[in-house]
Amino acid sequence: MKWLTGAYFNEAVWYNKGYVPLFNEHLTLSLISCGYPSITILTFVGMDEIATKEAFDWASTRPKIVMDASIVNRLRDDIVGSKFEQERGHVVSSLECYVKEHGCSEQEACDKLQELIKIAWKGLSQACLDPPVSLALLMPIVNLARVMEVLYKNDDGYTFAEGKTKERIIALFVEPIAL
Repeated sequence: MKWLTGAYFNEAVWYNKGYVPLFNEHLTLSLISCGYPSITILTFVGMDEIATKEAFDWASTRPKIVMDASIVNRLRDDIVGSKFEQERGHVVSSLECYVKEHGCSEQEACDKLQELIKIAWKGLSQACLDPPVSLALLMPIVNLARVMEVLYKNDDGYTFAEGKTKERIIALFVEPIAL
């Protein structure tokens, strides 16, 4: 939680100063501010014997699988939500940082972010093939990345949940398919 609140504070400083960081500077901070590393550690709570002190210590090192999942989350969100966030007054997104730094179009920046998402998914897959810890600990990390992929695939289904997100939740939990 210290990392998360520190990242929020730094983003607030950037926003108030109108600072647009370089892409990698932004990505380093926003991979923490997306909350994913904190959520990963929180998913271990209540996993009894599986979530040992060593597992928490491992998660606290920000392992590659956690950072790869954070990339999926952060960049997927930035691709579909950047315009809305700027309209409501928000710190610059990784998309905007990339456009400014490289002098490219928004579409070219989206293509680059999509490439980084593909690389991150390969990292997630590799971690599952050669797990650094129990697969039981890795699956919540992968599953949350999957959820983010669905929520942010074509639009911002997290911020605007009334559309497809609501329909999916109703289909899964209110009107499930009879077996």
